[in-house]
Amino acid sequence: MGVEPAAFAGVAGGLYAFTVAADNESILVAGWSRDSAGWKGAPLLSGRLPDPDRREILVGDTLAEGLGLAAGGEIDAALDIAEDRLLAALSAARASVTEAFDALRAFAAEHTNQIGRDAQLRLTEACLSEPELRDIHAGPVMTAARDLTACARLCEGLLKILKDIPAASNDAREAPFLGETLQLDAYRARLERTAAALPAGVGPELAENTVRWIEIDPKNPALVRAGRCPPAGLF
Repeated sequence: MGVEPAAFAGVAGGLYAFTVAADNESILVAGWSRDSAGWKGAPLLSGRLPDPDRREILVGDTLAEGLGLAAGGEIDAALDIAEDRLLAALSAARASVTEAFDALRAFAAEHTNQIGRDAQLRLTEACLSEPELRDIHAGPVMTAARDLTACARLCEGLLKILKDIPAASNDAREAPFLGETLQLDAYRARLERTAAALPAGVGPELAENTVRWIEIDPKNPALVRAGRCPPAGLF
């Protein structure tokens, strides 16, 4: 049995989903098409309806209060960092870190003659002074450290924005996005530690009474360790 197209006149598609805020409150998120009838009946306490040709949204009064938003307010700063700049920076850091560890892996395999097998290369003063390792340190390793540091700075910027969002009410049990900020701060700290430990692990200076080495695992191509004893940080 067929249905006449006229039967769908005035019908517009929509997408609805629930998400959970940091205070465990459920938030309904809806996506309406341009010609949805919902726009005509949307109650406005202030401001205007979103411009469909711009990145604008209609926020309910409770959520707006929790986010500290007024009509015309902007949340693009967080979106710009999280969706655009941070994701791109993490992609670049992943590529540069992979390049750095691939170079260290190849250097260790060549100098131990243990290609395809477990190997540990002790980084003596003579080994650390080799031009090939110095080039790896100055090139891929330092590039990776800079990219990791750039990611950490972007995390700091996003953290500041999230921490500045006020609570929905004075009696709120915890700050908005508390769980997310704690996880992001821990990730930022890990990025900073790796950015510091990576160049230090193959740096040209060998501190007195310390031993450094590069360890490779043939069963896991992604596993390369650079260690120091006494430990000053592992990566």
